[in-house]
Amino acid sequence: MPKQIELTNLAIKKLCKELNKELKAGFINKIQETENNWLKIKIHTKAGTKQLIAADSFLFLSDYSFPAKMQTTGFGALLNKKLYNKKILKIEQYNTERILLFEFENFLLIMELFAKGNIALCNKQYEIIAIKRKIKRNSQILKPKAKYLFPEGRKEINNENFEDFYKSIKAAKGNIVQRTVKKYNLFPLVAEEICQELGIDKNNIEDKEKLKEFFDKLKERFSKEIRGEAYLLELKNKFVISLFRIKSAENLLRFETISKAIEFAATKIISERTTKSIEEKKLESIKASILKVKRKIEELEKSAELNKRKAETIYNHYVEIAKFLEFLKKRKIKENSVMYKKFPFLKKIDLKDKKAVFEFD
Repeated sequence: MPKQIELTNLAIKKLCKELNKELKAGFINKIQETENNWLKIKIHTKAGTKQLIAADSFLFLSDYSFPAKMQTTGFGALLNKKLYNKKILKIEQYNTERILLFEFENFLLIMELFAKGNIALCNKQYEIIAIKRKIKRNSQILKPKAKYLFPEGRKEINNENFEDFYKSIKAAKGNIVQRTVKKYNLFPLVAEEICQELGIDKNNIEDKEKLKEFFDKLKERFSKEIRGEAYLLELKNKFVISLFRIKSAENLLRFETISKAIEFAATKIISERTTKSIEEKKLESIKASILKVKRKIEELEKSAELNKRKAETIYNHYVEIAKFLEFLKKRKIKENSVMYKKFPFLKKIDLKDKKAVFEFD
């Protein structure tokens, strides 16, 4: 399974600011689909043409030339038709969720950047015009003509007070790190490092004073680094993009913007997929060659078996065949019927082509 790119809520908050700076007041020029079913959106801005790539659960600005399909159909074609030459009024993050809203005069383009990701085009009353994937949410199917429903939200830690934090953490399951990650969509290593730094036993949920220290430190980290750089951590099955410099993480890469970090990870994913595709094609070619050789061996084995049986037949009936050949040399026969009577195993003979067909029991 190819690697995924995971964005935290705060990373998306910073990404939203970056996109507004680059794309606000720009006009949609063209929407195409790439070979891996991402959307390639060209936008005319005062600073020139920008290229926005919208993948399954992430999006980013890129100067890299992503090849598009010869013809965009279905969802991509409908978006291109509806949004062509439309002005981007603003880009917003919905509450503190991993959802971005691109606002146009008559439309809202909603991008869900979590789980498998999704994109929905709605009117200003949130009625769905088109959606990339039909999904069920709160017992309702999100599909064209249905009302778009936002998922249940989570609080941002900067807007949280300790008492609310304490109650929700106490009511949750798991250790301090697990409960905090689930509540605020944090990358686990961030919470792990704070526990280590403060000497907190992450399995001790009962120590309210320690939890207060943990909460204060967490808020401090969020408020300090929200305007900082982006950090990319490559794990076994995913890339994690964070605003936090994770001290214990190896091979942590720093980028000036969230978009640049995502672009780097995305190009690595494409490179790995391309390499894997080439390897799979090579493997298929090798398998086909092996199968071809196997079939040839089977044919040769069958041919060898047939030739063996022929040789055995000739050997077992050598005397009869020899008599027949001697008969042909000594006598000139005009009527073939004489030979058929004299040699019952003879089924067909052509003296002109010097061919004879024998049949033995």
